[in-house]
Amino acid sequence: AFKVVQYYLMVGTARGYVGVAEKALDDAREHHRLAELRYSAGLGLYSDTLRTGTAVAEARQRLVSAEKNLSVAKRALGLMIGSQEAVDVTPETPTLPVSEIGYLRTQSLARRDVKSMELRKENAKANIKLADAGYFPFLGVGGTYQLNDHNKPLGGEGDSWQVMAFLKWELFDGTKRKHERMKAIHQVSEAEEHLEGMKKMVSFQVDEAFLTLEEAKKNWELAQEALKTADEGRRLVKVRYEGSLSPIVDMLDSQLSFDHARANLVARENEYKFAVANLCYASGTILADLKLEEPKGRTK
Repeated sequence: AFKVVQYYLMVGTARGYVGVAEKALDDAREHHRLAELRYSAGLGLYSDTLRTGTAVAEARQRLVSAEKNLSVAKRALGLMIGSQEAVDVTPETPTLPVSEIGYLRTQSLARRDVKSMELRKENAKANIKLADAGYFPFLGVGGTYQLNDHNKPLGGEGDSWQVMAFLKWELFDGTKRKHERMKAIHQVSEAEEHLEGMKKMVSFQVDEAFLTLEEAKKNWELAQEALKTADEGRRLVKVRYEGSLSPIVDMLDSQLSFDHARANLVARENEYKFAVANLCYASGTILADLKLEEPKGRTK
């Protein structure tokens, strides 16, 4: 389930990059048109039209690569769910809940791998009782009943019966029982150590995922602020270029910075969504969060 979410987000991110590449191409064409108008009016240089034309070609290349990556992401998602065809997703990404850290730590102890290790420990304890049973005597009972006839099967010409009981107590077995009991005790100790270590690792994974989520959220917010400043910087440089106060290089640089900010925003948003899914996975609540099973209770 976690892998499906991961590939689902990958498709959404690839689509976001396609959108960024399309907008970058539109902006590059607009700059090229502006440079040609200024050159035709005798206000610009022919080299400006060449540079903007190169920027258009590079923007088209980035769009081609982004579309290819989107197609690959769709095929990868189809492969993950067992389909040979490309699988598209809706633009809206389902929102997974973010619970408080205390609740997540408690829920992580109910993860299936932890429960499996607890069951292994209980089985090891049962092996001690099984080894102790070798010290006790073995009591058995039995009986037979027999029909006899000279002429026909299962006839009643004669019959006989027998009832028996026996007691077996092995007093010495070459320390085999002692060895089996010590082996079972060591297996219990081993299972307890593994269980304790797993619980510590699970707690660490939850804390790490929670801190990663906080980092991703802050980076997403900073990426939004960076996009706003880059957009304003691009607008100011464009105004200066139109007024013959800045060279074409400054406008292209500001456009490149703006394109990078847009792409970075898409990446940071995907990192945040993936961090939420990873937190649900680390705490063992992802199936309930995806509504694949009934939740056990949540405190937000």
